[in-house]
Amino acid sequence: MEKEKSRIQKKYENYLEQFPNIFSIVPNDVKEKSYAAQIKFIDALRVKDFFEKRPKGKSNAIYGKIIAQQLGFDPKNGNTTLRNLMKILLKAYDYPILSCHSGYYIGNCRKEFKDFILSETKRIQGMQNTVNAAQKILDRDFSSQWDFMQR
Repeated sequence: MEKEKSRIQKKYENYLEQFPNIFSIVPNDVKEKSYAAQIKFIDALRVKDFFEKRPKGKSNAIYGKIIAQQLGFDPKNGNTTLRNLMKILLKAYDYPILSCHSGYYIGNCRKEFKDFILSETKRIQGMQNTVNAAQKILDRDFSSQWDFMQR
């Protein structure tokens, strides 16, 4: 935990050094939480700023790995960090960042939003099918072919 705290503290101090007034834009309710919450807020704004400088629409999608590299996110977990920030921007701030097989983009029309919703719904259904299959195996009476799993 101490190592994590020092990493977060270091990133916070680095941001202060690079952008002296950056944390003045962080809302008070976020400031009261933690350094990590403030950094996440600032990183979300950095992602938003990145997309505001790019052309909109699905045809301009960009891979998360490239965004993470350009924003200087940790290479080990940059894509995960980015996905989490995208969710924050979409859910909490109604910022229209969508995704497709080509990466992330700013939704530009109703069709792009409908396509995104359909794609996400299919992904959810696929995951639910996988969960159902695993539950079926768990629930059934194991025959001798499954005895090895109980050892």
